[in-house]
Amino acid sequence: MNGIFNWQSGLPFSVTAPDALGVLQTNGAPNRTNQVGSPYPSGFHKSINNWFNTAAFVAAPNYEYGTTGRNIIRSPSWNNLDFSLFKTVNFTEGLRFELRAEAFNALNHAEYGLSGEAGDSSNAAQYGKILAANPGRIVQLGGKFYF
Repeated sequence: MNGIFNWQSGLPFSVTAPDALGVLQTNGAPNRTNQVGSPYPSGFHKSINNWFNTAAFVAAPNYEYGTTGRNIIRSPSWNNLDFSLFKTVNFTEGLRFELRAEAFNALNHAEYGLSGEAGDSSNAAQYGKILAANPGRIVQLGGKFYF
């Protein structure tokens, strides 16, 4: 039997807005926003459709850099268990058979990732939403003869 367990806090990301005039962009990276409120005000409940309070950020005026810090929001945390069982049967000294059963994300936990547009206020339909997700449980069986 084998098992691998991963537990990871969410990845940090920045809240950005486009620079309408294109003068403040560095290497094509968008400008940061101005923070005008709390990303997680009292009573706010995170969900994949509303990961942070989008009203807490506004685009910076032209020719000004935004005031928000770098990587101030974190994507969802996740945990994952990959598990396998295997059995070897010896028939003769030179012939044996191995049977394996493997499960990836064995506990079938939802593992949400970060959509590229989640922190970009220029894409209003996706702004503040977590859209990426890893697949659910995957099970595979395998057999192998050694000779």
